[in-house]
Amino acid sequence: TYAPVSSYSSLLTLLNVAVTKKMICHQVDFDAAFLNAPLQEDIYVKNIPGISQSPGYVFKLKKTLYGLKQAPHEWWKLLKSKLLQLKWIQCVTDDCLFYRDLDSGHREYILVYVDDLVIVSPFDKTMSLIKAELASTFSMKDLGEIRHILGMRVSRSNSDSTMYLDQSALIDKYAKEYIPSFPSVVQRLPSLLPPSSSDSRRFTTLEYASRIGALSYVVRRTRPDLAAVCGVLARKQSSFTTVDCEHLTKVFIYLYLTREQSLSIVPGSDFSIQSYVDADWAGNVEDRRSVSGSIVYVGKSPVLWGSKRQETVAMSTMESEYYALSESMKDTLMIKNLLGELLQKKDTIDLQIPKVFCDNKAAIATSLS
Repeated sequence: TYAPVSSYSSLLTLLNVAVTKKMICHQVDFDAAFLNAPLQEDIYVKNIPGISQSPGYVFKLKKTLYGLKQAPHEWWKLLKSKLLQLKWIQCVTDDCLFYRDLDSGHREYILVYVDDLVIVSPFDKTMSLIKAELASTFSMKDLGEIRHILGMRVSRSNSDSTMYLDQSALIDKYAKEYIPSFPSVVQRLPSLLPPSSSDSRRFTTLEYASRIGALSYVVRRTRPDLAAVCGVLARKQSSFTTVDCEHLTKVFIYLYLTREQSLSIVPGSDFSIQSYVDADWAGNVEDRRSVSGSIVYVGKSPVLWGSKRQETVAMSTMESEYYALSESMKDTLMIKNLLGELLQKKDTIDLQIPKVFCDNKAAIATSLS
């Protein structure tokens, strides 16, 4: 029943390539995607109201239905086989990313997210050809130039091809649901959040978890500035107090008032990779575990970020920084491998050894030894 889903960092990396090489980005949505896939197992359903059927008979499904466990898997198999048949090459780093070389020496790309496709091509003619190839097999909607994807609004500058991603509409929805009334000016959020002593709660466990899920969804896509506070509040889901609820509400107020802030994907002169990593040694006074934070840039644009509490208690600043450095390198190498697949040989000249920036000399020396 497994069906892969493309990672958000792959989408940002692909858009970075498109912006830097000034390529066209379009979006396609398949109609009732799961109903296209043939069913491998024998599955029967009872008579449907309104359809005449002899007593004692049932219907045998020939295609998958929404709600079947194997529906996503069978749809993925069908779509993948079609793309491979059309000479698309599947990436090793991300199963949902495909590329194909043109006779002109250019390369085009497709990113799959369940029943949505992001298509990147250098020319209008080749873009139309891709859509025609897919439309010959599947019923789909041509949404044209990419405007909205995964809850994000996408806009692109005509002057320098810069792309801007924001979630203002989604944040408006969250504000109506999670902030019944809010001040026009937000008080400065308290420093990352001392242990809570009060046992009373403003939200139920489900309400708190729902807010954390919503905040995490926004943070992972367009708001790296809130990654640290989101991580702190998420760790309190099983033991939150009214103080934590107040902090969470303040974060949503801040998010609402800054909802027009966007993540910029800026064209660069090359595809150099830089990572910035840091650690807060023993910053959590409750268990003295450190928190790692990192962000990975391709050119001038961020493509991957995160803040996470470390699994072990570090005995020194060097140990906490070295742990954070090690975790950041995994993300950095993944982005490097992905770019190595997306770029053609003529472009990989610009794909230099990634640079990782750390402010702890002992951790740097240990990593070089």
